[in-house]
Amino acid sequence: MVTKNRPTLLKIFFAAFGVSFLGSLPLGTITTTSLQLTVSGKVTSAFLFTLATVLVEMAVVLLLLKKFKVGTFSDRIEKGIYPFAILFILFLAVKAFFDDPSGSYGVQAIEGLNSAFLLGIVIGILNPLQIPYWLAWNNIFLKKRLVNESLSAVSTYILAIGLASFLAVSVYIIGGTYISKYYEEYNYTLNIIFGIIYLALASYLTIHFYKKHYQSALKNV
Repeated sequence: MVTKNRPTLLKIFFAAFGVSFLGSLPLGTITTTSLQLTVSGKVTSAFLFTLATVLVEMAVVLLLLKKFKVGTFSDRIEKGIYPFAILFILFLAVKAFFDDPSGSYGVQAIEGLNSAFLLGIVIGILNPLQIPYWLAWNNIFLKKRLVNESLSAVSTYILAIGLASFLAVSVYIIGGTYISKYYEEYNYTLNIIFGIIYLALASYLTIHFYKKHYQSALKNV
């Protein structure tokens, strides 16, 4: 029985790993924040931040897998999260633009949150794109019968997703260690770049949110 299950579990692992790694690799709020923490000399904080976002993602995937299917839930939860996510990313953009030259960005980015881990929890929860992404992929994995409700299958699926996401973001952290040696010299320029990236992400989410939830409704008015 063990030998029969092993290929199936390996298939689940590598399929989930690939989907998660490719989904986490593009530049986004999590990767940008991890990179910014790293280049400002807070490598440990960057890894703690990443760990927190990964734990949130694993919890979200498990919840969606167990409790929800593709449908109206996705629209309702997105509609509630998007405005908060957009405002939060705009806040990060403002912090980046007006950061002081000492490079104090990072765990002090949000007043009242003095922990990179807590910062990761907040950004992980306010990441609206992961909900439709994993609702869709959960549905595909279930329809293809790659994942069933057995403990071994679900555990392999969730662990593969978490490991892949952590490794994908770690690519930015490792890359950031090379940039960090130039941080003091190019601090202002780097902060402007990070601010522009956050601003672009907020703009993208705003446009996506408008097109998905309001464009068709306004046309019918």
